[in-house]
Amino acid sequence: ILVGAFVNDSYSKERYDALSLMGKLKLYAYQLTDRTTAGRSNYFTSVSNTITASNCKKLGIPLSKVITIYRGRTVTIFQSDKSLQVPHQKGYRFLTVGRLLKRKGYIELIDAARMLKEKQQNFHLQIAGDGADADFIHSYAAALVQDGTIEFLGTRIDVPQLLRDCDCFIMASHYEGQGGALVEAMLSSKPIIASDIPVFREQVVHTISARLFELKNAKALCTQMEWMMENKEAALKLGIAAHQVAVERFDIQKIAVAYEEFYTTILK
Repeated sequence: ILVGAFVNDSYSKERYDALSLMGKLKLYAYQLTDRTTAGRSNYFTSVSNTITASNCKKLGIPLSKVITIYRGRTVTIFQSDKSLQVPHQKGYRFLTVGRLLKRKGYIELIDAARMLKEKQQNFHLQIAGDGADADFIHSYAAALVQDGTIEFLGTRIDVPQLLRDCDCFIMASHYEGQGGALVEAMLSSKPIIASDIPVFREQVVHTISARLFELKNAKALCTQMEWMMENKEAALKLGIAAHQVAVERFDIQKIAVAYEEFYTTILK
């Protein structure tokens, strides 16, 4: 029995749009290869319903061969404890975590921070992660780094602590498989701002458990950042609602049981 796995929206329109003509041709060649060989797999697991639908359509795979099982996290690691929070003197603290790639929405995020700074807002943006586009992103944000508005943290192993210390988590990605960092922020009960893409709408609901903004729209992102700063009590309620969803759907213990049941079923 051969089991494949979907972990990203590999052939999304957003990914094609970001590539050069040669890049588009190469990706299409991979897509054709995957489509040709996908029939060899008996089943597929997928980390979200969004990429299940997308990849089945792009690769010609019947939905009946795919089961969605979310990525999980150990709930207790991300539980919020105010006694463990580190005080900060730089105003409201935003945090984003992820690889430093343009497709993660860092350009829009930096532009939004610049707009918010022009409004004389007292805030601090921390960016944790490293990646292929790090040099470009660092250069793009240089002025805001120099005045202390943005802080690049590099690769970190203390993300749970960073989440405890921040006031709001931002995820501005253009496309994702599921968004593991989003799950961690939900488990940490943090107010969340995320780009309005299908995979994030599968995890959170606008104005109920997060604030969503129009994809690639820095001005819209700035508006949501300002809303978070001006509506702290309402923002906290978003975080609580997100936490409840995350505990129910993304607890690693439940995910492990789902995988065990899946493999037991197909082996029988």
